[in-house]
Formats: sequence, structure tokens, C-alpha cells
Amino acid sequence: MLRKSLLTLIIIILLGPAGVLIADPSLEVSWSEEIGFPEFIDWNRAFMDVFNGGPYSITVTIQNAGDTDLIIEDITCEEQEFYADPTNLILEPDQSSDVRFIFNAREPGEYESVMQIIWNSPDGEVFGIPVIGEADGPPDMEWDVGPIEEDMLTGEIVQRVCTIDNDGGTPLRFQIYHEIIGEPDRDNAVRSIRRSVGNQNGPRRDDPGDLIDQFEIPNGGRRLYNSGLAWDSENNWMWITQWEVPFRAIAIDPREDFAVAAEFNVPGGCMAADYYNGTIFIVNWPNGWLFRFNSDGENLGNLDVPIQPTAMSINQEEGWLLLMDADDNHDIVVYDLENNLDVIGRIDTYSNLIQNNTSRGINWVEKHPDGQLWMNTNNNGNVAWQIAVDEDDDFQCNEVVQSFQTHAGAAQEWDGLGHDGENLWSTSWGSAQCRIFEDGVEEVSWLSYEPAEGVIEPGGSVDITVTIDATGLWGGDYEADLIVLTNDPANPEIVVNVFVFVSCPINIWIEWDPGFPDVVDWNIAFEELFAGGPYTVPMEIINTSMDLLIVEDIISDHDYFIPTFQDVIEIEPGRSAHLDLVFNAPADDPGNYDAVLTFVSNDQDGDLEIELHAECSLPPIVVWEPDEVEDILLNFEVNEHEITISNEGDALLRWEADLEINRGPDRDFDARKIRSIESQSGPRRDHAGEQVAQFAGANVPNQYWSPVGWDEENELMFVTSYSAEQIVVYSHNDYEDFEEV
Repeated sequence: MLRKSLLTLIIIILLGPAGVLIADPSLEVSWSEEIGFPEFIDWNRAFMDVFNGGPYSITVTIQNAGDTDLIIEDITCEEQEFYADPTNLILEPDQSSDVRFIFNAREPGEYESVMQIIWNSPDGEVFGIPVIGEADGPPDMEWDVGPIEEDMLTGEIVQRVCTIDNDGGTPLRFQIYHEIIGEPDRDNAVRSIRRSVGNQNGPRRDDPGDLIDQFEIPNGGRRLYNSGLAWDSENNWMWITQWEVPFRAIAIDPREDFAVAAEFNVPGGCMAADYYNGTIFIVNWPNGWLFRFNSDGENLGNLDVPIQPTAMSINQEEGWLLLMDADDNHDIVVYDLENNLDVIGRIDTYSNLIQNNTSRGINWVEKHPDGQLWMNTNNNGNVAWQIAVDEDDDFQCNEVVQSFQTHAGAAQEWDGLGHDGENLWSTSWGSAQCRIFEDGVEEVSWLSYEPAEGVIEPGGSVDITVTIDATGLWGGDYEADLIVLTNDPANPEIVVNVFVFVSCPINIWIEWDPGFPDVVDWNIAFEELFAGGPYTVPMEIINTSMDLLIVEDIISDHDYFIPTFQDVIEIEPGRSAHLDLVFNAPADDPGNYDAVLTFVSNDQDGDLEIELHAECSLPPIVVWEPDEVEDILLNFEVNEHEITISNEGDALLRWEADLEINRGPDRDFDARKIRSIESQSGPRRDHAGEQVAQFAGANVPNQYWSPVGWDEENELMFVTSYSAEQIVVYSHNDYEDFEEV
């Protein structure tokens, strides 16, 4: 190859006769060191691919470092594959200009020559730059896929296989991404700027960090550390753990104005949390295990982990458990949750990206492939950071995609982050508020493709599987552009339009307990069914579709079966409405009754009919004698009185007797309550919770005493002590004169 060791001409300033200064131009030429400066220009260093049929342009800067005008008369090259634009210009002293040096090979092959800059050199010297370029024959992409159009029902999944062929002589590189054009209820059908190959930023929504909503966590507040946020995708709840009393995990339903949908007690020390396959995982600080509970609060046993975790998250798609190590570096270790916690990788290069601030709150969002890792720090108030992690390169953290403040109250590195599939949730140690923010990322799940990038060797092909998933979609039009970027000069970008119309059939579903799903049977619901009721069976009307369910009427074809329906019921997707269905036969009309209950709605299948059944009889009639018993007794005297109970009705009479004292010495008042045979509790005295007595027991350190057992025969209470190795037994005289025995 040609080389030139000296490119910058040294101009000697001469003094003319009588000491007159001679002013000359001075030519300086520069370009990027990465492509050969100052020795040569190499097009193959500048471009990943160089094909015949270019052109490929490199910027060269020409500067006049002299004292008079620099005149570029021409820029030429013997090889016509190399040329410049422009080829002549005039530069004043200290002025510079960019010139494009262009390589455009007609045929594949190696080319080298010298670009000659002809200028007004005082010595008549020409400035030469060696130039090098090797051109290959380009790849030839063949893609015969036209627009994709589908009519689908909510819940359907359609896959299309599209084939990319490379008929050229060099490898074809491709990358695929998409842009959403329109969806039902989208705020803006705005196209994002298309990327070039290598840019990993996806479509973005406006205004990341906008506060969408906020609510007060029950019993949340200062020092409660509501730092565990776990999105339950099965129930659409956000679980929140509480560090201190009342030691609870609570489920918040955002569809019900952030009401508590479920809750259960947990041990102390609960910090970070996440949800995976029906299980809530909770970091128990400062121990080396995770608590595990199901959504009913059942303890599933601890999961021992190899490190002491201080934060956690779970990749829902891959089953990765991400645990932040409590050591000084706070590395995030990635484990395989489905394979004995095998180590998959380690995220240890994020610190500089978050300005070396401390974080103990993380959340991994697999629907954010351009920035999967979210972290919380407490610099200048709480800040949420979105970080791009290269899963194929040892989990290297490449860049901060965005960051914004989530501050509410006193900032703390333990403060929690959660994600509900669309928005970011944040809690703060110094506040009872949970805040919900726009995350700035368009989470698109209805359109996907695999593989999204690759290399196709000459003569090869790759099948691209395009998946359209209408699971959970509202009815309406969905449109996107599928964009394929390649290194084929003839086809650098191919756009395939994807249009999907989703029909959302309305589905009504009715649930009840007795006889479900065949018949509503009052005789299963009630052990005894008598004429003269009423008897109520609760029902739930559920909208299992993704569109609004409208129940226009509920009709019974028998007067004794009465639905408590008053007006049109509108039920949102996934929600339900309560209905009481009453059976009430007149007291003089026992019998066996069947009926049909009809639900009139916008269900695609028309009206829904449910069978009803109830068989009732006349009730029993209780008679007892005598109505009253009076007696005068001396102390320790006992008398027996007989009361006769008889049944004068048509049905079996069941009875039980109980004793209730409504008058006696020292009783507050003599009111008598009506007993109920349906009550599961016994007779109650007035003013429950009133203190009857108290006394001072043995004086020991810490005073932790616990009553452990009542000796009914001897009327003694056994009491144990936490700090003294003894059991103390007490007696009393009608809750007076307590004595240690």
C-alpha cells in the first residue's frame, strides 16, 4: 500500500530585499486518527461494510495556517474510484473547510492510490494523501412479505412466518423494530424517529416522570418502610410490605380506587418484594433467605439464598431472581429461580451511571428491553433511574436511558420501586403516600418478532416469526410498522405495515354457591326451607370480556323468585356486580317450585338462562309449658322444674336450651335479650371489654407475665414469667382478694 511519511508542508518564511516580510499560505490537512491520520485514509476502517456501487464519503478538513489566501486549484486522483467534493476553494488565513473524500468502486476489489491536492504552494509542491479501499459485492436481500392484515378476537394469537433471503455475495446483517401507529384510546398516534442499525432506543412516550396518581397506604407513614412493591399480574394488585408494626403485606387494587383487596400478617423485617407464579417473595433483612407466601397469606416456607440480599426483583419471562448483595459494592447477582439458583450473571457496572449514589431499591421490567433495570437512589430526593443492561455481554450496564424525581417525604435508599406493566410505583420512608409515575416507555405486547436481529451468510435465509397476540386487548384497530434495517445498499430499510382489527365479544358469567353451575338450589343453601321466607341467595354477575357489559334486565318467570334488579347495570371488564336472588313463598303456599331466571345483556350469545329450584314446607310451631317458673330458694338449695316443649307444626322442630341470667345481685340492669338459635356465639353480658379487676403480681425484671391455664376445678390461674424461671398460681374471691398460692 502507498504511504506518505510527511503530509504537512513546512513553509519557511523568507525576508525579501530591504527586510520586507514575505507572506505565504500554509496548508494543513486532517482527518480522523481512527481511519489512518496522519499517514493514510482507509475506507474499511471508516465503514463496517464497503460495497461496490457506493458511494462512501469521509470528511477531510483543510485549513489555511498561513498569512495570505490559500487557493485549492484542484483535488485529483489517478484512480477514478476516489474523488473529492468540492475540488477547488479559497481559504483566508486561519480559515478551514470540510471536503468530502469519496470512494465509489464500480467492481469488487482492492483499490489504492493518492489523492493530490494542487494548491498555491510557494514551492509549487503538491500535497498527496494515500487512500485505500477494498470493496465487496453487496448482499442482496429478498423479502416478499407484503402488508400484514388480521381480523382477530380478543384472546387469539396469530403467527406469521416471514423469510429473509440473502442472494448476494457477502453476509447480510439485519435488525427489526416496530413503531406503533395507532391503538384504541391512544393519546397520540405519533411515529417515532426511525433508528439506524445499532441504535437500541425504542419508541418512547412523552413526559416521563409525570405524576399520574397517588394514594395513602393504610398504616403507612414515617418509619414504616413500605419498601416491598410486588405486582400481582394474576389479580392486578400491587402488594406492599411493611417493615414495622402492624407487620403486614397488603394488596392494593388500583381498579377500586386503591382499596385494600387482601392482606395478611408477615414477620418483622420485611423489605423488598416481588411476585412470581402465584408466590410473593420478600427480603427478610438482615437474613440470608426470602419469605414466601401465596396471595391467601399461606406461608410457603423460606427460600435460602447464597448471599444476604438487600433488594430484589424477578424477571417474569425468564425466571431470573435478581438479588442485590448487601456487601459494600451492592452488586446485583442474577440467579436462575427455576434451576437451583444457578448463577447466570452479575450486574456490577451501574454505580457510575447513578452518580455513585447508594441504592437498595431495584425493579427489573422485561417489557423495557431498551432499559430493563430501574433503580432508586436518595440523591437530592428520591430519583428513579432507568438503565440499559446488555444481557448478552455479561450484564454490562451501558447507559442511563432516563431518570426523574419521585420524591415524597424524606428520601431513603430503601424506598421501594414497583411496576404494574405500564407505570412506575414509588414509596418513600418519610411519607404515607404511594406515588404512580408515567415511565415514559411504550410497553407493547401485542406485536412481537423473533429473531429481532441477525446475520445471514451468502445464499442463506432466516425465518422471522411475527406474533400478534390479542390477549387482553380492547376491541378496535391496532396498527404498527414493522421496520427491517439491513446493510444491503439497495434495501437499507423495508417497512411492513401491520393492521389488526380486534373484535371483543361480550361475555357474561354468573356465579353462585348452592347448585352451581347447573341450578340455583335453595334446598342446598338452607337446611330448612319454609313457606313465608324470605330466603336470599347471593349471586355475582361477572364481565369476563374486554369490553363493557351492559345488563339491561333480569327476569324471573315465577313470582316467588325475586331478583333485586332495579336499573341497567354496567360492568367494566374484569369486574363484577352483586345480585341478591330471593325466594319467598307465601306462608300458606308450601310446595315444590321451579323457575328460570333470564339475564338480558349485550352478550354476543344473547340472553342467559339459569334454572331455579326451591321446595318449601309449612314451618314447625313450638309450644312450651309453663311460660314462667318462679321459686324461692335458700342458699345451697336446689329445685328442679320441668318445661314441656311440643311441636304443633308440619316440619321437624329442632331446639336447644340456654340459660341467661337477667336479674341478680350487683347486675347493672335487668334487660333481657331475645335468644337466636342461628347465633354461633353464646350469651353475652353487657358492655364487653369492661375491666372487671386487676392486681399486682410478683415483682420481677421486665415484668413479662403470661396467663397460661385456668384450673376450673380449683378456680386457680397459672401464670408464667419471661424473665423469672417460675410458675405462679393465683386464686381469687369473686375477682377480689387475689392471692399467690
